[in-house]
Amino acid sequence: MKKQSGFTLIELMISLALGLAISWMMLDVSLNAVRNGQDITSNGDVIEKGRFMSDLLKREIKHAGFFGRIVSANVQSNSPQTNWCTNAPAVKQLTTPVFGLDNQSSLCSSINLLAGSDVLMIRRASTLTTAPVSLMASQDYIQSNFEDIILAKGVAANFTLKEIDGVTLAPIREYHQDLYYVDINNNFKRRRLINGSNIIEPLIEGVDDFQLQYGIDTNDDNIPDTFNTTPVFNDYSSWQNVKTVTVFLLISSEYSSLSDDKTYNYAGQTKGPLNDSKKRRLFSFSVSVGNQY
Repeated sequence: MKKQSGFTLIELMISLALGLAISWMMLDVSLNAVRNGQDITSNGDVIEKGRFMSDLLKREIKHAGFFGRIVSANVQSNSPQTNWCTNAPAVKQLTTPVFGLDNQSSLCSSINLLAGSDVLMIRRASTLTTAPVSLMASQDYIQSNFEDIILAKGVAANFTLKEIDGVTLAPIREYHQDLYYVDINNNFKRRRLINGSNIIEPLIEGVDDFQLQYGIDTNDDNIPDTFNTTPVFNDYSSWQNVKTVTVFLLISSEYSSLSDDKTYNYAGQTKGPLNDSKKRRLFSFSVSVGNQY
């Protein structure tokens, strides 16, 4: 009878070691695939949020100072109204369609801001007109022709301006007064004046900084001569002559497999390295204020 034999102890140990090594490699490959997938998702999330905010702010800044037939520089006022917290707009506010605050921590007693971030106010009229029969009594509207402007609640009797023919009623548009800021929880928000009330709308999460730089015309040639990140709050002349706004947004995701050891240089400041597990990207763009003449 032929003698049978099994695996030796050494052979079993070698087989077990090879099996463990292969299993460990497969696990490592799987974990890397998961991490890479999370990194791709996080990077896509940051890019999507950045593009959304870039498109939104570009459009809003470009339309700042649009009030229909008349533009902001044609509105007569001795001084702008700088009450950020009001829900009762006045014509003299229209002379400063772009207005900002630098490095704030709170606003209007009830809004806690991300420390050191900026605040942007945009004032403009809607690009769409509203028929007199569609006016809402509590909403603010603007009516303008080439000579005058009316800012009033949505009662048809308030709007009497005529077109150049002296017969046709001048167009009526909704008045937009929007405040953009980052709250203490890194949420970018917009406070809108709607139907006489300031309504807060969340836009995106994960904003680590929001900074602004203003291009100011100092010699009336409609070209920015100085670029300032900290304009004086009550310097009416400078605010009326803002020709460009440069926006800096530092946006992060919830996850990254690598520590963020980058240094971000923008708006005259340096941020980082933050050394946390988040994917970040700095978005910056400049926009001409389209209706400042």
